Parts: sequence; C-alpha cells; structure tokens
Amino acid sequence: MDEMGQIRHNCCMAIKLILMDIDNTLLEFDAFVRQFLDETFSRFEGFEKKGDLYEIFHANNQKLWQKLEQGEITMEQLQAVRWGMILEKLGIDFDGMEMERMFKAAMHESTIITPGAMEMLHALSEDYVLATASNGPYEQQVYRINKAGMGQYFRYHFISQDIGYSKPDPRFFEKARSLMKETYENDEILIVGDSASSDMQGGINAGIHTCYFDRENRGNTGGYDLCVNDLRQIAEKLEELKHAGNQTEQA
Repeated sequence: MDEMGQIRHNCCMAIKLILMDIDNTLLEFDAFVRQFLDETFSRFEGFEKKGDLYEIFHANNQKLWQKLEQGEITMEQLQAVRWGMILEKLGIDFDGMEMERMFKAAMHESTIITPGAMEMLHALSEDYVLATASNGPYEQQVYRINKAGMGQYFRYHFISQDIGYSKPDPRFFEKARSLMKETYENDEILIVGDSASSDMQGGINAGIHTCYFDRENRGNTGGYDLCVNDLRQIAEKLEELKHAGNQTEQA
C-alpha cells in the first residue's frame, strides 16, 4: 500500500458484510472525553490542573482497555477501578464509582458524529449488509447509535457485553457469525475501525479483511487491506475494487 486510501491488490472484491467499530470510528469518543473532563473538573473547588487532563485519562484508560482486549479483566472490572486510578493520579478526593456513574451517564447521551460517517453509511448501505462491532455495554452502544440517527443502516449489533468476548478475540467474531441469519465466508467480510490492537488485530485473528481508519493521518498502514483517513473514501475504494475485479473477469 503506497498511499492513504489505496488497497492491497486482489483483496476485498467479494465483500458483502461490513463490521463497523463505534467509538472513534462512527462516534467521537475522544471529543466526548475532553468535553466531560472540562465540564466535570471545573466544578471541583480548589482543583489545580496537573498537566493535560485528557492525557492522564487516556494513559490510564488505555492500560485498562489493553487488559480487557487481552482477556485479563472484564468490562465490569474496568469500570470498577478506572476512575479511582485517575482521581488518585490527579490528587482528587472523590468516590471513583460515583465518577464512573457520572461518566457513563454522560457517555450514554453522547452522539458526536465523526465527520463523514453519515455519508459513508448511506453510501455503503445500498450495496452491503452493515453491522456494528464494538467493545462496550450493549444497551449504551445501541442507544447511542440510534440516537445519532444511524440505527436505520444496521442489520445487526455485535457488542462485547452481549457477545461474551471482546475484540480482538476471534471468538467475538465467531459468536457474531453464529447470530446472523446469513452465512458469510471470510473473504466476504470487512471490519472498519480506528484501533490497531482491537479492530485490525481482531480482523486478522478472525481471518477477515481489514480497513484501518487512520483518523489522525499518521500514515500507519500496518499491512491492512485498506487504509483511509476519511470514512467517505471507503465506498469509493470498494467500488474501484469491484470495477477492477469485473475487468479482470472479462479479460
């Protein structure tokens, strides 16, 4: 893959099902976190900001999510300790579980749509079966998708709390396939997401095609089948592959 938006040769030509990550792919998780931190911590009287609040949150949250992805902890365990760790780092005497409750309540209502996401879904829904594939609480993730006006585009929602496994565990994808009415071969499935460790590694583990959403335009193609920095590029690139495949068959 030489440049952003290009596709590895001879891949993805038979795609029928596209799995979509939610946070930082369809909906803006990082933007929500920054908003939550600014609004919440401004209420603490006498609080002196110690460095970048978001960076402190991200570093600690990322460590826990890596443990979740590796199967070392559950979602419930992550939520039980997350804010206790972060508040301790910030030197704030506040109940961690109460902060977690506030965080979940705010996130439940958060529907900051990633630029290009709606256009992408509209274009892809005309030719492909779409399903969400997310690590997170089932009710929260499905509610947010519906509230954002995206629910109409999805036939299935595969969420780790309901599935029983988290990406990148191949059992997440095996269980998802068992819940569908249709049967799809590996060559007919593409996963789209922003996480190399969860979405892309999950796709590799499951033996399906991968589309990396390089949202920060770092140029990290990672050997994935497709890499884009704008979600609207996906439909165009898949259409190019279909056209190339038809020409090959006619040759």
